[in-house]
Amino acid sequence: MVTQQGRTTALDLEDKITVVIGRSSSCDVFLDENSVSRRHALLHVHADGIEIEDLGSQNGTRVLDVIRNGEVVETARGSETRLAPNALTPLGEDKMVLVGTAQLMLRSSPLAADEAPEELRARAEDAERRRVLAALRECAGNQTRAARRLGITRRALVRRLEKFKLPRPRRDR
Repeated sequence: MVTQQGRTTALDLEDKITVVIGRSSSCDVFLDENSVSRRHALLHVHADGIEIEDLGSQNGTRVLDVIRNGEVVETARGSETRLAPNALTPLGEDKMVLVGTAQLMLRSSPLAADEAPEELRARAEDAERRRVLAALRECAGNQTRAARRLGITRRALVRRLEKFKLPRPRRDR
């Protein structure tokens, strides 16, 4: 699942060995965001799991732990790890990847019969909504600081607030 600019898309990595993620249209996963490098990161898909490699990107690649509580998926606060460039990092099932400001939820096992892509999309969007709310809470409602903490522009934060129909906190001065 990839969430960028308020849209979530499911991607199938079946039969892929390596997957290039970046802003270039020639990448396997095209992320149309200024915070993403042309060739930002590389996924190495193995039978026993997925590894990710940051390709020396400008804004880095971060991995967050995910807590699953029934239908709710949220990121564990303080679990964000910025990857070292050109080093392979294994990804478990309970991880979320931030490539620039795009959010990826990776799953190495096939979908269960009761997990429709719409359901996974809703989970990813809920996780993004919780992440935005947490940043605003940590920054006492200051949109500029919250956007900086999330690695996005203030305008992008406002779009997310509108998308999730969240009340807009006080304006920054």
